Amino acid sequence: MSASSGLPTVETLVDIVYGLARPVLKSCCVRDFRSHFKLSPLMTAIVARGTLDVKHLWPAGWNLQHLLMFLNFVKVGGKAWTPIAHRWNVSVPTFKKRLLESIVVLHWTLPKVNFEDRKQNWPYKRPSILLDTFECPIVQPDQKPWTYCSSKYKYSLKYEIASAIGEPKVVWCDGPFKGCAHDVSVSKDSGLASLLREHGEMAATDKLYRGEPTADIFLRPVSGKPRKLTSEQRAYNFQVYSARQTVERVIGRLKQFTFTQDRW
Repeated sequence: MSASSGLPTVETLVDIVYGLARPVLKSCCVRDFRSHFKLSPLMTAIVARGTLDVKHLWPAGWNLQHLLMFLNFVKVGGKAWTPIAHRWNVSVPTFKKRLLESIVVLHWTLPKVNFEDRKQNWPYKRPSILLDTFECPIVQPDQKPWTYCSSKYKYSLKYEIASAIGEPKVVWCDGPFKGCAHDVSVSKDSGLASLLREHGEMAATDKLYRGEPTADIFLRPVSGKPRKLTSEQRAYNFQVYSARQTVERVIGRLKQFTFTQDRW
């Protein structure tokens, strides 16, 4: 137990989460644990300890095993309600109820996205963030389905995500927006474009952020085939693409959770 708070230490919680995960684990190894929950046992224990700090906000009957149910669900995907519920020895209605309760607990536990965090390790303004969009596929909507069409999926919802420069930390997240919305329009509707102009800052983006006067807030690569660009333009594009790898890794991490790629 932690002497200061009376809560279990992270090392103790690692053993606890291993025990609670037994219904779905084939072996007690890190690789098997990550294949079912995406997080390592250590990171899961850290999240579990955070939920203990808000134990007074737990819904009635909720416990740490329900947190593992939630992590298992977002890793495996949203189309497998029945087999996942049976694996945890609960009914499907109970399983869905515990998932919703886990979302509430994590809302009070996880750190909030803070736009001011962009300044922690990067004092410069041009650019100050790395910006991109992330899409989740959906089934055909009943009303105006064409407004949800996108180039990646037949129908989708779009989210705007920005990360800090130099570290994979999300500093801005907004949405959902309709799949047909242009990335520039998304930034205007979310208020990020106005926020950047207000602070005199720029966001490093991809080539899709064009159209309308946006040169003052979007730092995007030079368009054109590499063989037709000058050496200075190719060097500039290399720097932009290299910096943008951070936000691409953040989005890639989100896509590893299967539920974000299921068609809802």
